Amino acid sequence: MNFIRTLISELWNDKSLVRIYLNERLRKETLSGRTLDIGCGSNMKYLDFMMRAPDTQMEVLDPKIAKTIDFESDALPYATGTFNTVILLNVLEHVFHYQHLVSEVHRTLSLDGRLIGFTPFLVRYHPDPHDFFRYTDEALRKILEAQGFKNIEVVPIGAGPFLAGLNVFVLSLPRPIRVLLSLKALACDYLFLKVRPQARAIYPMGYCFFATK
Repeated sequence: MNFIRTLISELWNDKSLVRIYLNERLRKETLSGRTLDIGCGSNMKYLDFMMRAPDTQMEVLDPKIAKTIDFESDALPYATGTFNTVILLNVLEHVFHYQHLVSEVHRTLSLDGRLIGFTPFLVRYHPDPHDFFRYTDEALRKILEAQGFKNIEVVPIGAGPFLAGLNVFVLSLPRPIRVLLSLKALACDYLFLKVRPQARAIYPMGYCFFATK
């Protein structure tokens, strides 16, 4: 019931379904040490859902805030092994040369430093300023492995095909209708996955990914 209340409240406050599910997953994460948030933009409310150890020191890097970095080609302006944690949420789909960026993230992490990331899958086209890719579980694992990451975990976000489909246009609906349809879609997903539980993995709204250096 707590999640249902959260779902209704966040939809009313113009959060997409994929953002709501992502924030719920981030509740399980704890930041510690020197932490870099890459591509954070100006709205960092997702950080409110993550726990923080007392030693956490936050830094941000976003071309829209400091227009001195190009994720496509520039080295990140930090020494090797600088950060204990790097956050990379909703960034990879907007970077054409994503291998370069992932390599730079790996370089700037300390030994056993942790990457916390997310990329959407079954969502609408959303240029910022470009929107290049949708990554599968398999693709994310190969990309991270190729740059030397270990302990890779990829977690699908979402409830099933009905909510995933609704997420594409839900915020264009009036608030009462978006809430009503979302609750109905959630019920449909519950019933659908009772019959076909193996289908949960093939209708993700996106993937959280975690890895260590």
